[in-house]
Order: sequence, then C-alpha cells, then structure tokens
Amino acid sequence: MTAWYNKYKDFPYLHLGNNAETGIDCFNLCKLVYLNELGIDIPYTSDHFCKIVDEDWYSKTHERYFEVGGADTDTYGWRKVKEPKLYDIITMSLGATNVTNHCALYVDRNKMLQTMIKHTSWVAPYYPRECVGIVTNDFVYIPCINTSPYPKDTFILDPAALVQHDGNIWGIFHSHPGDENPIPSREDKVSAAFQEYRFLVGFNNKFFIT
Repeated sequence: MTAWYNKYKDFPYLHLGNNAETGIDCFNLCKLVYLNELGIDIPYTSDHFCKIVDEDWYSKTHERYFEVGGADTDTYGWRKVKEPKLYDIITMSLGATNVTNHCALYVDRNKMLQTMIKHTSWVAPYYPRECVGIVTNDFVYIPCINTSPYPKDTFILDPAALVQHDGNIWGIFHSHPGDENPIPSREDKVSAAFQEYRFLVGFNNKFFIT
C-alpha cells in the first residue's frame, strides 16, 4: 500500500504558491494536505491560525513570514504540544534568528513532509534524528539520507549521494539536534581530518565550519 504522503512529494517550490503543478510553498503545502486528507481548510487571516506579516520577506530580507504567537499561547490558533502526532504542523526558523519562516508536517517519529526554496517537496528526517546533506559549490543545500543505525546520535552520509554530486561538493553538513551551541564532536573532528570537503555542524541557526 502506497503511503499517503507520497502523493505530495516532488511538487515544485514557489513562494506563496498554492498549486502542486505550478509551485507551492511550505505553508500552502500544509494547507493542501489538511484540505485533502482531513477536510479542513486552514484560514489565512490575522485572527485565525496564521498572520501574514510580510508576503515579500523572501525577496527582501529575513523578516517574519508568519507569526504563530508565543510558545505557550493559543495566539492565531497555534498550540504547543509535548508529543506531535500525525498531521501536526511543525514551525521552525531557517536562516534567521527568532523568526518563524518555515513549517513542515509531522508524519511519524522519523519523518516530516516539507518543501523549501530550490527544492521540490520531500519527506525529510524528523528531529531529533541527525540530518545530513551536501552543500554544493554554489551553496545549495541538498538533503541526503542518514544511513546510520543510530541516527539520534550519529550520521552516515549515503555514499550514493557523494557519487551523484562528485565534483560539485563544497561541504558536508549535519545537525546536532538539541545542541544550542553546536561544535564538532571528537568523532566529527576525526572525520573532518580525512575529508576533502568542509565540514559543517549546526542547529537552530548556529553553525560551525571546520
């Protein structure tokens, strides 16, 4: 049986787009899934669920895309939960400090459905698993599969990704989930010494480059 989320993969990205064929952004992908799978049409207004602050933030600077209220409030309809469940929306900050500008859909304890600029929609590893990916020479991040048997603590980059992008790799990135001040571990430093690429470690908009 085909997993429900597979039909939402490989949609092209378009900021503020809401169409699977012409392009869709992260929040509208969540809206589409809610409408199709749950029959819920998520409002897009200032007093329901989500307040759009600046629709053109992406072309200007890293300002707020949408507000979700405080961490423990019901502002705009958002409610923080201790344990996510299927279809819960995960909000996060990418490329900016204390700015909510990205969201994804919780699938299960290992997966989330998302899309972002320069990517088609895909099912990504869900925190707290270490994510891993390739940074190309033109600084495009390509998420890859963490093949480690212990993905909460370590990562192994799928060797097929290295072969596929050989000649266009600026660096290798992996996350340290929950680490507010990510620095390379001893194992990271050993690995970096044998790598011909730059080694990046990060979490929550803080990064360390070897």
